[in-house]
Amino acid sequence: MHRPTGSEHTDDHGLALEALAFAEITRAIQAERPLEETLQLVAARARDTMRGDTEVSISSAGTVVATGTRAHILDEWQSHGGNGPSADAAASGHTITVDLDDPGNPYTSFSVFATGLDDLRSVTSAALPMLIARHAGALTVYRFGSQPLPRPMIRLIEKFAAYTAVAIAAAEDGLLYDAATMADHAQAAAGSAAVFERAKGITMARYACSADIAEIYITIAAQQADLPPAAYAHALTERFLHD
Repeated sequence: MHRPTGSEHTDDHGLALEALAFAEITRAIQAERPLEETLQLVAARARDTMRGDTEVSISSAGTVVATGTRAHILDEWQSHGGNGPSADAAASGHTITVDLDDPGNPYTSFSVFATGLDDLRSVTSAALPMLIARHAGALTVYRFGSQPLPRPMIRLIEKFAAYTAVAIAAAEDGLLYDAATMADHAQAAAGSAAVFERAKGITMARYACSADIAEIYITIAAQQADLPPAAYAHALTERFLHD
């Protein structure tokens, strides 16, 4: 994928690039591609939406995928040392941004190691939403020779982290792929906002996730089952009530 830089990356172009990226990731989840392959795609598309010299990694359950050698080295250092923004984001469930030019940043050892690696300037790590509790992890953006990400880009990285969590859940939880068997129940509830909200609540309770993540999960599952989201939501609610 072409990576626009500088003035070429207009707002409209950026929005189109983001839409294409999330559509491609959704198709990969629906196609049940190997999890590591899907995570590599998420990392690559997250990198493609960034300006400047940037690498992206995803770490979860001992697995690290990265868009380049530098990101892989930095993630491996943190996983073995237990100290750094990626490790802390995964452990805390929060997003952490570090400006390595700030002498007051709390990651002294990491900063000493990282600044010697091709002028790393900033790190943003977004925790993977805990759709499956045993899979803490983070999506991390490493920026070389660039300032920290602006707030709108941090929100975008958090969205990529959300899709990463959905991909992990889809690979390991049959809920996403047995929706087609519930089609008979689904037709009764097309267009029901109340049922959709109830299904979101069920998903939030089951996976201890936020409403936004639950909505992404239900939407992708509905597409996989070739059902309207409201119809899938009804099917999910019916299944929950009869389990």
